[in-house]
Amino acid sequence: HEQPNYAISGALDNDPKSGWAINVGANSTAKMNAPHEAIFFLEKPVATGGKPLQIRLKHEQNNSYLIGRFAFDFIATTPTVALSDADQKLLAALQTEKAKRNDEQKKLIETAFEPSRPKPNTVDLMVMKERAQLRPTFLMQRGDFLRPDQKLGALEPGTLAVLPPLKNQGRATRLDLAKWLVSSENPLTPRVTMNRIWMRYFGRGLVETEEDFGSQGSAPTHPELLDWLSREFVRQKWSQKAMHRLIVTSATYQQSSKARPDLKEKDPLNLFLAKQSRHRVEAEIVRDAALSASGLFSPTIGGPSVRPPQPEGVYAFTQVNKKWTPSTGSDRYRRALYTLFYRSSPFPLLTTFDSPDFQVVCTRRTRSNTPLQSLTLANDPAFLEIAQGLAARVLKEAPDDSGRLKRMFWLCLSREPSAKELAVLQSYFAKQKAAFALDEKAAQKFTESAPSPDLKQGDAAQNAALVAAARTVLNTDAFITRE
Repeated sequence: HEQPNYAISGALDNDPKSGWAINVGANSTAKMNAPHEAIFFLEKPVATGGKPLQIRLKHEQNNSYLIGRFAFDFIATTPTVALSDADQKLLAALQTEKAKRNDEQKKLIETAFEPSRPKPNTVDLMVMKERAQLRPTFLMQRGDFLRPDQKLGALEPGTLAVLPPLKNQGRATRLDLAKWLVSSENPLTPRVTMNRIWMRYFGRGLVETEEDFGSQGSAPTHPELLDWLSREFVRQKWSQKAMHRLIVTSATYQQSSKARPDLKEKDPLNLFLAKQSRHRVEAEIVRDAALSASGLFSPTIGGPSVRPPQPEGVYAFTQVNKKWTPSTGSDRYRRALYTLFYRSSPFPLLTTFDSPDFQVVCTRRTRSNTPLQSLTLANDPAFLEIAQGLAARVLKEAPDDSGRLKRMFWLCLSREPSAKELAVLQSYFAKQKAAFALDEKAAQKFTESAPSPDLKQGDAAQNAALVAAARTVLNTDAFITRE
């Protein structure tokens, strides 16, 4: 690829005023900021006569256009010579069909081509190294770093007396600590891990203060269960997958979350797990669930951060007014965890639903219920686009309006609507359709930015009313609540 007026040949025409550039033209379909490469071949072979070959690169900057990386490939030819016995055996092995090669031939080929195999990319990492002469560490009196407790003397690395000791030879190191953390004799790590997993499934850990297992934290509601889960976690060789399976297949997890009158007084907080808990899903899951229901969800794993749509001007109040250009294509609909996140001004959709701001460590999120959350689900540009995607999906998947509303309900809430719920939704849809039929411009404006062309064809009033219905279902409490 070459930018108009900046051809590839400009890289080696001895003209400092020209150069190769890769910007895209106005009508080009090439991708901006994508890797490009140019390959140059010598017009004629170079005969060195046995002397060293020297190549000199000349870099002449032209309006900031420089080639990023250089690579040279050489094909050297020499007069034909007789093959050695080893080379003859290798040649014979290569000329033998793969299925008919014996073990010796396979080993010859593997050994010969081992140096040319691509090596995995490696990076340099910072590592910690113990000092040859360690500094003495003291307990500071009342936290004053100027008053070390000389009577107690210098401290040595160790663990709390109630926990198993470190198994070390000589002075304990960080490696000894790492081994101790995952030792089968250490009950702390598996207990904390299992408590956090339990909290994800039930909304509350067996120890409510999952960030504090010390004397200031809450006592476990089921200490024997927590002990058993921690031992089972170690027995399963620290397999989180095995423990997830164990919990979700248990009778405790599979209970209904329907409120029971007999528990209102006996166990209002459901501490004893007589029913399943009911709680709002986390901030990232709110958007992911909506994308999944709409059919817009992109399952791509890995890659750089993305910028989903968000209201204009949300960064105007920050110290630096950051430019936010929404991503296009499938990146626009990737999981919320790939969203670009500024510490100084977090993504507003996530903070609205109680996502931490990443400026401090947070192991337990709070859950709030505010009008702003409802307004976000109804009016945020990202959710309007998701509602348009959901409307386009049911338009294709169901033959009539009643079937489309039922399908919409199923995609969002994973159940059929009751007769009353369906009647309410049908009434709302009919009113919206009648209103849009009287205002064709409003109907077209409501669907003109839709990601699917299906909403830009056919009955504009009907399509706009489907989008309005989709916004309504997505804005229900049931949609963002895990039953």
